[in-house]
Amino acid sequence: MSRRLWDLSARLGAQWIMPHRAFPETDADLHPDSLPATFTRLVIDSREVTPGSLFFALPGERTDGHRFVATAFGKGACAAVVQQEPEEELSGPCLLVESTRSALWEAGRMIREDLERVRMVGITGSCGKTSTKEFAAAALGFLGKTTATRGNANNDLGLPLTLSRFDGDEQFGVLEMGMNAFGEIDALASVGTPEVGIVTSIFPAHLEGVGSLDGVRRAKGEMVAHVRKVWIVPDTEPALIQLGRDRGLRVLTFGRTPEADFRVVSLDCGMEHSDLRLSCPAGEFDARIPVPGAHQAENALAALAAVYALGQPLEPAILGLEEAQLPGSRSRILRVFGVTVFDDCYNASPGSMTAVFGWIDKVRTGPLHMVLGDMLELGDTSPRLHREAGAQAARLSPASVLYVGEHASAFAEGYGCPANFTACGSPEDAADELLPHLAHGDWVLVKASHGVGLHRFVERLQELTSCACT
Repeated sequence: MSRRLWDLSARLGAQWIMPHRAFPETDADLHPDSLPATFTRLVIDSREVTPGSLFFALPGERTDGHRFVATAFGKGACAAVVQQEPEEELSGPCLLVESTRSALWEAGRMIREDLERVRMVGITGSCGKTSTKEFAAAALGFLGKTTATRGNANNDLGLPLTLSRFDGDEQFGVLEMGMNAFGEIDALASVGTPEVGIVTSIFPAHLEGVGSLDGVRRAKGEMVAHVRKVWIVPDTEPALIQLGRDRGLRVLTFGRTPEADFRVVSLDCGMEHSDLRLSCPAGEFDARIPVPGAHQAENALAALAAVYALGQPLEPAILGLEEAQLPGSRSRILRVFGVTVFDDCYNASPGSMTAVFGWIDKVRTGPLHMVLGDMLELGDTSPRLHREAGAQAARLSPASVLYVGEHASAFAEGYGCPANFTACGSPEDAADELLPHLAHGDWVLVKASHGVGLHRFVERLQELTSCACT
């Protein structure tokens, strides 16, 4: 979808720097016919520029986007948004603004205004956001053209980029919204303005920014002020339920209690999928999701609740659930040299740790080795929550636990079995340590926050076993 560059320039109050001109020009000095007419999408990475892109030069901790403006023009960018005058002669026009990050945000807001006919679903929560987003996108995709957040581009940079990917003729949109501090969900939702808002779960997460579980609840609940019609929340969250009622929204709940509007009646979790029977206001339905675990079944419930909230039929949406594809290192089963590896190391919180421990204890058919790491951003509660996670791990009686991260001692204290606990200096060290002890039929659980880098453990394990087979 093309957007008028002149309109964005006026909205930003930008000064134009034209090729072969040594000074900035205001809109009053220019004529629209002298400028590129439109842009196709917003880009902040010069490697992703395609013809017609509008490149935003963002300053960063590791590099500065202003270094890549010429590269962006070389790849066909129609213009670049900058916050400092280029030091070199460029082949295309630049919009000079005070802050490129703020300009990107305003560009996203302008694009959202052009997407008024698209029925948006907004999703936040302590864990399960990305899975629920993928379930909702797959379900709605069986009903009409749908565009959704890619990966976990769920912050103030990702939302404008996502909105710029819309063609404008979509029937549905699914926007994931993440946070680290108060005010961030409020800002994201004020731009996304979803018709339907979902809170997937409330668990201790991002406590460095919000302080407590109540803080998490308040931060996630900020979305409600910008939801237009329907508020979907867990049945175990009375405070969130009341928030929606106070706003005059229709409230739908999901979970496992008899009072939930969308609830699991029965669940059969296999190794690579889950079969569930669900009850909802439209009746009872059977569904299959392509990932295991009761927590994933609840994520699917939330997605179907959104379909129902939008007045759409559930039967085709349920077929869509089976087509959902979760990003890598989320509930992924690998077979490595006769060993079953459950790779769930994209992220971790106390709630998701509890969920995955419960699932793997039910389905494993052999000795369990646990490769775990820190749950990040828990603030002052980190030692206590890692001790509790260690105690939960001990109940599974694993053959071994290998731990990577700063909270190894707290986890070990809760685990209480030093004989089969090893603190490792890196993910690669953990792979080297574990491989000699693996046997055909063993199971390996890999779980930690993304920043720990346990995906490198999985890569190293695959590399080592590949070498062993040749």
